[in-house]
Amino acid sequence: MRFSRFTQDRNGNVAITMSLAAAVLIGAAGVAVDYAGLSRQHTEMQDVADTVALASIRALGLQDGKKLNAANQSSAENSGLVFLEGSGISFQEKEVVIDPDKKTATVTISSDGQL
Repeated sequence: MRFSRFTQDRNGNVAITMSLAAAVLIGAAGVAVDYAGLSRQHTEMQDVADTVALASIRALGLQDGKKLNAANQSSAENSGLVFLEGSGISFQEKEVVIDPDKKTATVTISSDGQL
């Protein structure tokens, strides 16, 4: 008899529903905050990589018909690495490669997650 009365009672219905929904909403908010942080970190690392690539190419100084040689290429790649060191961000992996045939500078960086 008590159990049938319990199942028919609608008092407190909203409190239970809201408590279940609140757990889901708090979880979704946590995921959103984490995603925003990772997105910001990705953008900052992309900005650094783009800047290093441009600095490396600029360090080559190939204007005025100068030819690219191994010393110029190595110097430009080192300039990019020096810029990375001066950025104040610690990277686990960093590499600057200039490909004169394709006329590209490839910057590879990875971080420990703390920018």
